[in-house]
Amino acid sequence: MATPGDKLTRSPPGGNGVLYAHDPGGMRFSPLKQIDRTNVQRLQRAWTYQLPANPGNEIVAFESTPLMVEDVLYFATQTGQAVALDAETGRQLWVFDPFSGSGPVVARL
Repeated sequence: MATPGDKLTRSPPGGNGVLYAHDPGGMRFSPLKQIDRTNVQRLQRAWTYQLPANPGNEIVAFESTPLMVEDVLYFATQTGQAVALDAETGRQLWVFDPFSGSGPVVARL
């Protein structure tokens, strides 16, 4: 019998789940099989994303743990902006800046 919490303790097949690092323990293991030891050396960069400019921000390094839901990649920048990208193309879908002073408006680009 399934319980209401079952959806939160399992990632669906395909890897698009609601869990941080793919499982409840955060193991960062994926059962996906497309990339393995025999082909990993042939991987190439698919796209690059330029972070939104922030005048006066001298931060040059950036790390983030993105969240992918469906075909959208979500992450937060070092200055607190929330960004959504098309995972296939890297095209920016929207950016939200909580410190812009314009209220809770999402800029759709």
